[in-house]
Amino acid sequence: MVKTPEIKNPNQGLISRRSARGTADGLLPGLSIVRCTGRALLERALCALENTKTILHTEKKTPSGNSMEDSIVFNQDVLAVMRGLFGSSKEYRFQMHFVSALTTTAGGALLGTLSLSPSVSSYAEWTALAALFDEVKAYGSSVTFLSTNAPGSATTAFEMPMTIAPNHVNLSSAPGSTLAVVRLAESNSFNSTLCVKPYVQHAEYRDSERLWCITGTPYSQSPLGGCIGTWDYGNHSVGGGSIQYFSVIVRLFIKLRCRA
Repeated sequence: MVKTPEIKNPNQGLISRRSARGTADGLLPGLSIVRCTGRALLERALCALENTKTILHTEKKTPSGNSMEDSIVFNQDVLAVMRGLFGSSKEYRFQMHFVSALTTTAGGALLGTLSLSPSVSSYAEWTALAALFDEVKAYGSSVTFLSTNAPGSATTAFEMPMTIAPNHVNLSSAPGSTLAVVRLAESNSFNSTLCVKPYVQHAEYRDSERLWCITGTPYSQSPLGGCIGTWDYGNHSVGGGSIQYFSVIVRLFIKLRCRA
């Protein structure tokens, strides 16, 4: 019989850690976690939660038919150990990202927004981070545009440059026009026909201008807080309808902390 290892948590004494899979093997990623600090500690904690999580499949009945919904449940013993390793009010920094495909509408427009908030966009690590910490605040973000078409292809021939800008007070609303994007204070444009190399743009947020938000509601529009903000983009006329022109990587740099 395999004996479940006991790990000493300085905040909670001896806590029995049981794998959701029912074996000690699932606990191995966290066995040396108490010797880590900073970013390494955070990454080990995420690994331990990932290896002991359970995915629940729930059937949801709607007027239009039945659908399946997935939800993640973390092993509570493991979660208690992991949370105890992060001191209250101490800040931990982490980088999250998601990838999106930019496709024109049937009429050929390329106009939209990329939300930074985990309540809108899907970040792979967010569910575990929200379970580990109580509060979050973004301190920066970046966007990388990658052309999905070969240089010189007729598909890349825009009539006007592509315009991109961070919108610090927006949650998810799409801009009404490309002109609205151009008028944002930090807007930049690049020639999409020459987009052979990735186009990258960065934004930084002053710590004093953004409040902490609880991870359950990771944004605030008034006053500004948490992970509020979007990257807005637009082009006056693309031409081809229902065509993917770009793959976009959005990176969000956040601070996390636990309450006392």
